Amino acid sequence: MIIEEMFPLKRSAEQLSDFIDKSKPHASGWIGFYWGKTPEEYRSGEKSIGAAITLAWLEMFQAKSEAIKH
Repeated sequence: MIIEEMFPLKRSAEQLSDFIDKSKPHASGWIGFYWGKTPEEYRSGEKSIGAAITLAWLEMFQAKSEAIKH
């Protein structure tokens, strides 16, 4: 099973990370929703709650990428 279009809408990036960890025995992959901007663009661009949430999500997904490879 592949879990797709993930994004921390009503949960934090940390909680989504925990979900990925707990779903690992049942999933063979995870696809995150991507708005088309890199983390660096979020770091240097507009400062808003939405940008901060998206940046946290992208950083968490990148940090976790090695651990979730099959």
